[in-house]
Amino acid sequence: MSFKAIITNNQNLLSPPIENILRKKDIQILTAKDYLSAASGVGVIITDENYQQNLEEFLELGLPTAVIAGNIKYRDKDLALEMGYPAGAIIVRDNEGRITNIEGKIFKEQDKGIEIKTLLEICQYVYTNNLCPFIYVWQEGEDKQETVKVREDKETETVETSPVVNFEKTEIKESQFKIRAANFELPSEAEKHKSPDFRDLSKSSSLREEIKQEPPMQEIKIKKIKFEDFISKFNGKAALVIKADETIESGMPASILSKYLKMHHIELNQKPSAYTLYGKSMEEAIKTQQYSFGDLNNRYITFADELPYDNVLFNLAHLDITEETFLNLLLEKAQEKYIVLSSNYDVCMGIIDTLIDIMPDKQSLKLITVQEKDTEVYARKYKDMVKFIGNYQHPTT
Repeated sequence: MSFKAIITNNQNLLSPPIENILRKKDIQILTAKDYLSAASGVGVIITDENYQQNLEEFLELGLPTAVIAGNIKYRDKDLALEMGYPAGAIIVRDNEGRITNIEGKIFKEQDKGIEIKTLLEICQYVYTNNLCPFIYVWQEGEDKQETVKVREDKETETVETSPVVNFEKTEIKESQFKIRAANFELPSEAEKHKSPDFRDLSKSSSLREEIKQEPPMQEIKIKKIKFEDFISKFNGKAALVIKADETIESGMPASILSKYLKMHHIELNQKPSAYTLYGKSMEEAIKTQQYSFGDLNNRYITFADELPYDNVLFNLAHLDITEETFLNLLLEKAQEKYIVLSSNYDVCMGIIDTLIDIMPDKQSLKLITVQEKDTEVYARKYKDMVKFIGNYQHPTT
């Protein structure tokens, strides 16, 4: 899968000529403030006067991020590494004039700088390998080499491990940040001491649920159901998310809305895409029981254990290929409809007006902008129907 957007605060990259080049390649370029619109985005930090500030800001975003750290002899690369950026994502010009990461992978032989083509290759590498910045909340010291026994709560058997900690990087996904935490248990001889509760790292309920991970993911069974069978059984509350511009992603806004509305996210697409917001693979995402995939080609839904029939959010990723009868059925079932908008105003307004004409209940329609600057433009015509996706960051109570 290829990335769909570059997220950066660098003014050179945000210039109109570069934006035009990237648009022709179907790649958006956004500032960090607007990154929520990029479900498949790559961060790019370029050494400049705001370098350290950008390193700190992108660390919280948790996106796969390329750091262009300049010449290898400068300390910029070390600062990025110290702050938690993977070595494979830190790009330098080495002593032989090559563009490489600090692990030695060569992206371009003998070049005085980085051109757009090379930057895109770097971004694809960082995205494919999921090279996200991370923060250790605990790290094993070099002087601890002893082997101890760790007792598992759910099993009577003991397992040997060395060193004392079973260090596992666990991605914790939030709408605005991602960190990687250490999961560990104390050795049996120290059980009289209270184990630190890493769930206190955040007050977020979703963070607590992801660390707890019950029931065990390996016990969750994945099933399939035909669209028609699901619709026939469905008699509850539903929401529908449609994108007005086929060139943008709607997965991230749909995920934010599903959490805000406390609904189950069902992606209706030709190929799964939004699963990356829930797990490293579609199977892992489905086993969270927060996400299911509806295949528009074969007309079935893949889900985990029991699919909810009373509280779902349909994320229709392709309006242009959807059969009219199926679209009308979704519009009829959904009590709330959301249209995700882009900066392509003429195209989006055309879709909005068409849907308004065919919708039986126009009061249920809401227009969602993913870039805050677009909100005012659409509000001139559609007034209170328009809201910025950032207004939906906190779930309803």
